[in-house]
Amino acid sequence: MRRLLFFKLLTVICISAFSQTGYKVIRTKLPFSTVEKDYYVKQVGNKYVLNGDIIVGNAGQSLMIYQSNNHDGAYIWPKGYVPVRIDASMKSKKTIFNSDMYQNALDAIKDINSITNIRLIPYTNQKDYIRIMYTTDTGYGGISPLGRKGGEQILYITRQSDVKTIIHELLHSLGFWHEQSRYDRDQHVVIDTMNVIPDQRHNFQIEPGTPTSGYDYNSIMHYPANAFAIDKKKPTIRCKNGNNVYDCTLGVSSHYFSDKDIAGINTAYWFNKDVAKRDYAAELSLDYIFKEIKAVDKPLENGVYFIKLISTSKYLDITAINPANGALLQQWDKAGGDNQKFAVTKVGDHLYTFMAMHSNKYLSVTHQSMELRATIDQWDYVDQENQKFYIQYNAAKKGYTIQGKQSRLYWIVLNLQNGAKIIQEDRIMDVFSFEWVSSIPSVVTPAEKIKMNAPVRKLNTIKNQ
Repeated sequence: MRRLLFFKLLTVICISAFSQTGYKVIRTKLPFSTVEKDYYVKQVGNKYVLNGDIIVGNAGQSLMIYQSNNHDGAYIWPKGYVPVRIDASMKSKKTIFNSDMYQNALDAIKDINSITNIRLIPYTNQKDYIRIMYTTDTGYGGISPLGRKGGEQILYITRQSDVKTIIHELLHSLGFWHEQSRYDRDQHVVIDTMNVIPDQRHNFQIEPGTPTSGYDYNSIMHYPANAFAIDKKKPTIRCKNGNNVYDCTLGVSSHYFSDKDIAGINTAYWFNKDVAKRDYAAELSLDYIFKEIKAVDKPLENGVYFIKLISTSKYLDITAINPANGALLQQWDKAGGDNQKFAVTKVGDHLYTFMAMHSNKYLSVTHQSMELRATIDQWDYVDQENQKFYIQYNAAKKGYTIQGKQSRLYWIVLNLQNGAKIIQEDRIMDVFSFEWVSSIPSVVTPAEKIKMNAPVRKLNTIKNQ
């Protein structure tokens, strides 16, 4: 893992065709290089790609080599937050592994934010930002520019990707090269070119950069042992210790990042150590959510409703018609009782409260929990954030999502049975329909309930129910 410093990518000196396979030779000075060199690149669409996934140029009517718009050539992002936009094209797409591509992007951002000095935040019209976009291309998992170039820079992701791929490409965009292409790699590994697919041998070119730590066989930026192999049962990369060459496992760590990855990233972004960590998913604005998940502005009117889970055809229900604080929210066949009727009242922009008609108590996230699979119960109204919920219509799923204001987690149910509890989850799995019953009758208002000194629940983050 290496730190990328302050060098500009110079314009190309020459370009020549390379065989019949779509590869070219460009002569250029890459970031952190002191001399111009020839590099083999593959043309992918109108982009020139180095070593499999690093965008270093594009070919249009006139040749343009990737250059920083920053006058100081600073490819490391400056102190503070790096805006990232997950493009709408990532929604409703599945990988070849049947995982959700949009969620994979969220998970990749979460992992980077949680254990490194890098601080990724949702894009909100900043000048410089990273955009993660789906492409129908095949033959690679993702491609990305190297470091901060200024303006919008697009990271392309295909169906061959997973969370690890997106982390890898984001790290390129944040200024990091490959591990197996560092200048001293031949002291640590041996490349068996005879087992490399001939027109893929260019993917093992040496890249610029100064290592900040010892060679890292487990780096997320390292190719696997059989990368670009003719015979996948044989390695193309073998480990080396002096004159001893041996088979080894490469590019694998317990949770994507190796210890040296984290140390290298944190060395490069040392100036962010005291910058507050951010929760990317929780900070997505409502406007952003509406654009990216195909939600539309279809607010509910204040009223009393039956609330139906579309996936199970069952209704929200307070367990055993219990009027007490702490009675849980579940699903049940429609019976028509007041414990299945809820007064839904707007208290903000797409923000509502739910009052159970049999008890005049309000639906709340149990103990204000921020945990996945925490339950929903009823409680006296005390004007706490765990008693307020965003209700948003999702056009793609043809129903309303319900999301806690405080937890930013969504209501779901885990099985089809009567009595299954309503819990919260970090992704949209269930949507609801609202069946009108009546206008809200004259009852004690939330403000008056507070004046009556209803018991306030203590904040107590709990384990999953």
